[in-house]
Amino acid sequence: MNKPFLKFTAFFLAGAMLVACGSDDDAAKGNDDTGAEFPTEFSDLTVEENKSNLQDNGIEFTNSVETLKNSSGIETSIAFSGFAEDGDLSVGGRKSALPIFDLVNNLRNFAQNDQSVDKTLGTLRTSAEVESIQAELDNAAGTYTYNGQGWDYVAAASGKIVFKFPSKDNGTTNNAEYTLYGYTGVNVTNSAVNGEGYTGEYPTGLKIDLTIDGQKKLEYSFAAAYNSKGEPTSLTIAVKVDAFVLAYEVSNDASKASVRYSLKENDKNLYVLGADAEGNFDTSNIENSSGGDDVVNKGTIYFQLLNIKFSGEIDVKNLMTAISAIPEQDEFEEEKAEAAAYNANSTMVIFYADSKKKIAEGEVVAVTKTETYTYYDCEWNDEIQDYICGYKEYTEERTTKDLQLVFADESRMSLETYIESGFGQLTDKLEELVGEE
Repeated sequence: MNKPFLKFTAFFLAGAMLVACGSDDDAAKGNDDTGAEFPTEFSDLTVEENKSNLQDNGIEFTNSVETLKNSSGIETSIAFSGFAEDGDLSVGGRKSALPIFDLVNNLRNFAQNDQSVDKTLGTLRTSAEVESIQAELDNAAGTYTYNGQGWDYVAAASGKIVFKFPSKDNGTTNNAEYTLYGYTGVNVTNSAVNGEGYTGEYPTGLKIDLTIDGQKKLEYSFAAAYNSKGEPTSLTIAVKVDAFVLAYEVSNDASKASVRYSLKENDKNLYVLGADAEGNFDTSNIENSSGGDDVVNKGTIYFQLLNIKFSGEIDVKNLMTAISAIPEQDEFEEEKAEAAAYNANSTMVIFYADSKKKIAEGEVVAVTKTETYTYYDCEWNDEIQDYICGYKEYTEERTTKDLQLVFADESRMSLETYIESGFGQLTDKLEELVGEE
């Protein structure tokens, strides 16, 4: 019973990633993140005009990401990463225990093209892992000053941890400071997260600032709240770098849950990926579930890149019921019946975020595809008493489901074909940036 749910999720997540390359002339508008939306009125633009807007938006997005990578806050974070390795800097004997090291390493990997936007946003949550760190922070409190070869440490009872170092990797003046401060925590008993009967400290707040020549260039903030089982009911992690803000946000209770990743430049959404769900999110129910439909009743997903937005929703319970009622029959007829079940219990739309005008609707259809495969093979030849090797091809016909776009003129096209036609190289670049590696 879990397979249809997973198939649907794969369809719509793939759609979200493939559609992530659009724009309109007013890309700065329509940037309020309102979750999944489902407008009904089509844009007056042609299919080709919409495609051109997609391409323009993708170029604007890549330019903004490059600006972020070259910001002074990230450049100095890279320098700090190098200095931290010089002289084997360790705080409290455990270098990785403080979130500053995770933060700096992730920013470094992102700037050096070793990590995509999507993965960089995802790694924000690693610093939110439950861990009792108050004692370690107290032991490590003080100032660490780079001396050109290693670090000099002066203890302090301020509760702050300060690193002083050059803002550039070839610098000689300690004009940059990373400061950890404002840590708060709460004790939770009988935690369902760390194991039955666990009693320990859970972080509820932490801040990290980076200043260069006295000017604040990077701000990290963590805030969380928990229920009696140690499960986070709310969690927000944000990193502000110059005009950019990367954020990870979660909210959760017994019946509703949501997650959101975002990258903004000033007040403009560059990249937003979010999901909301209704169901039974009690820990015991999740652990004892046999499939996604045991946990989630209904759900939505939304993806926005600049002014192009994708929204999808699904009624999981009704979809499962419909799928289970399909009788065994010819494979193509079964695929048609499943496609009908998806369409009856789900909605997908792509639209301009500012005008709320649709570019296309999504529809799942059953199709028969002929795939050509190439393989390498060797055959024995009696005449030459040796093997003759080379590449061969074979074709295979298979029945499957396809996610198609339906436009205002009722024309339709496979979403994959639509995106790939005309700007395949741009799509490859965007997929690399958003995490489709």
